[in-house]
Amino acid sequence: MAVFVGDFASAVKLSLKANQNAEALILAHCGGSALLRETQEKIIAKSKLPYLRVVSSVLHKDLSDIVQNADIKDWKAILAIICTFSKADEFEALCDQLGVRLANVGIHDAAIFAYICAGNVGKTAEQWLVKERVVVSSLKDAHDKAQVLQSFVEKVVTLKAAVGKGSSSYAK
Repeated sequence: MAVFVGDFASAVKLSLKANQNAEALILAHCGGSALLRETQEKIIAKSKLPYLRVVSSVLHKDLSDIVQNADIKDWKAILAIICTFSKADEFEALCDQLGVRLANVGIHDAAIFAYICAGNVGKTAEQWLVKERVVVSSLKDAHDKAQVLQSFVEKVVTLKAAVGKGSSSYAK
């Protein structure tokens, strides 16, 4: 009856009580943007589906919540979410945040990838150095060590040229 008299808020409330989320969303849409937002939040809050956290972060334009709190083993999905939903002015910062989390747990190759996406030459170089130190420490020949150093310098210079900026002493 509530729909017949234009009382969409009551109709939404009844639909949610009956666990008819799809109907509640349709009715909320008819009731305006405020009712729709409120209904979305209620559905997300009561749901135990993990992907709805992503939906909530996208709706609230808070992708840093995903970057900071999602399971780091899912870093590829996190990066895909950043690529899909971030605004241009927040993309680099979100990729950088992801790189920090990855580096802190020792997932260096993924951290390098995130830092490259962020355009952060300095932190990319730091992660490359972490990996190069392991390689260099296993080498005995000075020539081999010099080749590793040369390779490192070439990578940093190439990345700096590709990114067009630098963010640390490695990039200057």
